[in-house]
Amino acid sequence: MKKIKVINETDFSWYNSFAKKIGLEQKAFETLWRHYDQLGNQDTLTEKLMTPDYPVDDLKQSLKMLAEETNIHPYTLDLYVLFVAAKKLTVVYEDNHLSVEMFICAMKDLVYKTKECLAVHGVLGTDVFDWFPGFYRLQRFAFGRLQYDVCKFPYDTYERFGMVIDETQDAYGLHIPSSGALDMGEVIDSLKAARSFFNKDKLIVVCHSWLFNPNHVNILPKDSNIIKFMDLFDIIQFEPTKDFHDAWRIFGKIKGLKVADYPEGTRLQKAYKSHLLTGGAVGPAKAVLIFDGEKILTSRSEEHETN
Repeated sequence: MKKIKVINETDFSWYNSFAKKIGLEQKAFETLWRHYDQLGNQDTLTEKLMTPDYPVDDLKQSLKMLAEETNIHPYTLDLYVLFVAAKKLTVVYEDNHLSVEMFICAMKDLVYKTKECLAVHGVLGTDVFDWFPGFYRLQRFAFGRLQYDVCKFPYDTYERFGMVIDETQDAYGLHIPSSGALDMGEVIDSLKAARSFFNKDKLIVVCHSWLFNPNHVNILPKDSNIIKFMDLFDIIQFEPTKDFHDAWRIFGKIKGLKVADYPEGTRLQKAYKSHLLTGGAVGPAKAVLIFDGEKILTSRSEEHETN
C-alpha cells in the first residue's frame, strides 16, 4: 500500500487513535486520511452538522456539491465529514460533563454504519448521513448495546400498568445498532444505564422496528434473541407492508436477487427466507417498554426482574 501522507502530525495522531478506539480498521482509516490534504477539517460543514437548528437537507445538499467538486464518492465523503467532526464533538461532550466512554460508544456507530455500507454497496462510507446529526447535536445517546433518542411519547395515549402516558411526557426512542448478537444481559445493562443517565423513576422507551413483527413467534425458535427481545415490550401495532424494506438487514447485498436466491448462512436467514417464500407477513411494529429500575413492567416473562 502507498505510504500514508501526514499533513498535520497532531491531527493525524488524534484521528488515528480515535479510529482504533471505535474499532475502525486501519485500512479504512488510511483510506479516509488520504483525503485530508484535499479536504482538511471541513470546519464550516462540521459546525453546521453540530448546530441543532441547521436544516439537515441543506447540509446534505452542500455535501453533494462537495462530492461532485472533489470527485469523491458521496458515501465516502459523508463518512469523512462525520469522522473529522468527532474531534469537535469531544469538546461538546466535555462541556456537558459527558464521559469519554459515552462519546466512544456513540461514535462506534460510524463503524457499524460503515460495515453496513460496505456489505450493501461495496463502498467505504455511509449511505445514511441524515441518521447521524442526532449524535452530534446531543439528541441521541448510546449506552452499551442500545441507543436512545430524546423525544416525547409519539403514540396514542397509552394506559397500562397503572400509568397514563401521552404526548406531553418524555420518552426515549430506541435504536438497535448492527453491532452483533442481541444479548439480553447487555440489553438490561443498557436500560439501567439509560434510566440512570436520564434520571427517570420509570424509563419509557418506544421503538418502531421490523424486530417486533408478531409472526416471529411462529418462524423463529423460542431461544432466539429476537424473541427474547420482543418479550420485553408491549407490541401495540403491527404495520404489514407489501415489500420487506428491512431485508438487507438480514441478508446484506440482495439488490437484483430473487428471494429464492437469498443467502441461508445463518439461522435467521434460513427462517426468514422460508417465511418470505411462503408469503409470510412482513413489516414493522410499534412497541413500548417501561422499566422502573427493578422490573421491566411490559415484559411477558418473569425472567426480566433485574435485581
